[in-house]
Amino acid sequence: MIPINNDVLTMMGLIGGMIVMTLTILDYVIKFHDRFKEGKEDSPRKEPSSRERHEESEPKESAPASKGNTPNWNLHPAFPYLLYRELLIIVPTGILLNYLGLMLSIRLHSILYLDMTGTALAAFLLGPWWGAITALLSSSFVNWLMYPGEGADVAIFPWVLVNMTGGLLWGFLAQGSRFRKYLRTAHTSSLAHLWFLASFGLLSAAAMSIPGALLQITLAQQQALTLDQEVRAVLERIMTHWQSGMESYLNPLIGTSEASAVVSAVLAILEHFFRYIPDKTVSISIALIIVKYGFPLFEQELIHGGPNKDYLHENHTSPLILGALYTPVFLVFMTTALYDFRSNWALWSAPWLIILAGYAILKIFGPSDDAAHEAALARSARYGRALKPVERKPAYNFCQRLTFATLVASSTFVVCLPLVLRNFSDIALNFLCVVYGFLMAVHVVHTAIAQNISVARTDG
Repeated sequence: MIPINNDVLTMMGLIGGMIVMTLTILDYVIKFHDRFKEGKEDSPRKEPSSRERHEESEPKESAPASKGNTPNWNLHPAFPYLLYRELLIIVPTGILLNYLGLMLSIRLHSILYLDMTGTALAAFLLGPWWGAITALLSSSFVNWLMYPGEGADVAIFPWVLVNMTGGLLWGFLAQGSRFRKYLRTAHTSSLAHLWFLASFGLLSAAAMSIPGALLQITLAQQQALTLDQEVRAVLERIMTHWQSGMESYLNPLIGTSEASAVVSAVLAILEHFFRYIPDKTVSISIALIIVKYGFPLFEQELIHGGPNKDYLHENHTSPLILGALYTPVFLVFMTTALYDFRSNWALWSAPWLIILAGYAILKIFGPSDDAAHEAALARSARYGRALKPVERKPAYNFCQRLTFATLVASSTFVVCLPLVLRNFSDIALNFLCVVYGFLMAVHVVHTAIAQNISVARTDG
């Protein structure tokens, strides 16, 4: 693995904090603009003259709907607003859930990894490409950086391919009408729940077992996350029995060496399939529960399309973002001897085929930039209307201002550390991880409470 300087990571943490503070300030500006505009509209108006009343009574031609004739909320900067309202909540939540699942599995030595729970949540809400982006950021940076002990170069980093496969598959499945109907029905039957677990759990286990088996063969070692010893013993007995039976059948047909290679590949896929079934099934269940009861407003807007059934459709920029983020990961695969790019170039290059195919398909058949922009404007307006009564409560503003002040204070503290300490990088990095992680968790809980209150008010 290419070493990363701690000073660089510390600087990246500071830049991340500055970005969050900038977006927070922008959110304050938008709120102030809304309140100023409402106060101006509520101010007493001058009594119109008889001539003005006559002009108002005359019929006027309706102006055509164009970019110059839009409601007032269209003037809002939709991208920064949704970046603050959606992406900077859903993607960090997914990364945090993946990391917590990884630490839990390492601590308990469980058959459940749960390191893709956050990937499933992001895929359900934002679609396949942002699900893959969350998986990429999680496995190739956060989980690898925070992995306790040695061996993260083998145990975490290469398995980003499996994580990305799950994000893409779950995102595509979540865009189907049957999934929306399953979530929309109040009294869902047991068969519907079994359909969800089978299609999202068994199918994803089958799909992810292929890259998982290829990675295990490429890295020439067992899974780094050790399973329970009794479960491992049962799997090894089953695989040994199947291996002897399959080799005795294939040896006369294709030869001993070829039969051994085919049997090893098939058994590796089956072994990963059996391992992934409980893990992926439980992961999607936890993710869906968090979506359903933690972020009901996101469910209404991003999955059900809001009141106008304007479903979220990613445009061609999403694969470009995924490709830009995968580029440094691909360079690591190319330049690190551990991954043997010359022999395994097809495996490490496989994501590029999906990224390029996705870009071409969305460029031709996907929504246009104008359509995506209009949908973002409409969604940001509905977020504003739904959350405005909650955000004006003193308790909400107290927590938001305290979070902003903590960001400023922690960043100032890290900037001043070089004046006090000589080797400040490790201390600053650990400090930023703890502070930003805790603030992120508080912000997520805060947002979930606000969304539940808003939806409860609307339903009431």
